[in-house]
Amino acid sequence: MSWPDYLLARVCRPAPVDCGVVAGSTPVVSFGNPLAAVATLGINPSSGEFTDGSGQLLDGDRRRLATLESLGASAGAALSREEAVRVVEQCAVYFSRNPYHWFKKLDPMLVTGLGRSYWSGDVCHLDLVQWATDPLWSSLTDVQRNELLRQDQPFLLEQLGQEHLRLVLVNGRTALNGVADAGVVAWEQICRVAGNPDTGQPAFDFYRGERAGCVFLGWSVNVPNQHGGLAARSTLAELMVEHGRPALTAVDGAAGPQADPLASQGLHCTDRPALIDLLRRWLVNTDRPTLGDTSRFGGRPWLTVATSAGTVQLNADTTRRAISHVVRRYEETQAAPWTVVANRRGRTNKVLVDTDPSLATGWYAYLTKPVDVGTEVR
Repeated sequence: MSWPDYLLARVCRPAPVDCGVVAGSTPVVSFGNPLAAVATLGINPSSGEFTDGSGQLLDGDRRRLATLESLGASAGAALSREEAVRVVEQCAVYFSRNPYHWFKKLDPMLVTGLGRSYWSGDVCHLDLVQWATDPLWSSLTDVQRNELLRQDQPFLLEQLGQEHLRLVLVNGRTALNGVADAGVVAWEQICRVAGNPDTGQPAFDFYRGERAGCVFLGWSVNVPNQHGGLAARSTLAELMVEHGRPALTAVDGAAGPQADPLASQGLHCTDRPALIDLLRRWLVNTDRPTLGDTSRFGGRPWLTVATSAGTVQLNADTTRRAISHVVRRYEETQAAPWTVVANRRGRTNKVLVDTDPSLATGWYAYLTKPVDVGTEVR
């Protein structure tokens, strides 16, 4: 693929000196597809994207992004255009390698609220500063933070001004303030969400802003890291439906993604609760008889979900009746584990929700890799 020049030019720029940039790292112009219509926005990449707990650069299967070592490049020198292309390409395929656990905590509400996912390539993550730092951002000096922002702000503003980007989501008070302080957007508070002692959800504020036709939504609770933050995901998904989906109508058509949250093949759910939320919304918002388009071949994978037993794929010809039954059983049994049996060819990868085979009619779920018969799927 031919990447825009502004991305390559940013990657070619060498790291600033004495600013705490992780040695041997490369600038992260995006986590995932940099041309996605939806982006989450933070401060700067974690050092854990490039190094392990002992500070050593990740390599081999553990490596998440391009490093100077993987490129065969020298420290302190500007990267060549060819090397820059490799950096951007590895940013684009980030979620197919070894993504950081932080994203798995945000993704379910993106799937539920917008019908989009980091893993399907229609959401990416951007940062005010593209360099990972060690120490963390909060431990850098004011001089270091200001220099990093000064150098990277022009690129970010150009990135946010691209026509393909329609919706930007900002998680947590620190990121909210950082985005405002950097002059990216002016926030308007939409509502204050009360805390819920039953679920542990803390009270939080929800904001909206706009820049050059792009809608910004932000919330004060830090979903992945704050105590009770994960409990806010369902509320935030509802707010995304109301305030985020209208921004995407130009991309999805007048009906928007709510017309069929599974209209596009390839969505990935990070866990079973996210899958059930998505299927429940599909049942409510559509009257389709099958999960996906069966006009060419109904047995092709349409949706995947990460489970304790591995990745499970749901085929396009999975029926509405079966999906309704699975959602109902999941709710009735308080998320009891599913089980694995042999398929018609003897391969032990077919996933059943009920042990009664008659109730499995129309449910076409299969592990991508076989396991032992009776393995629990959670």
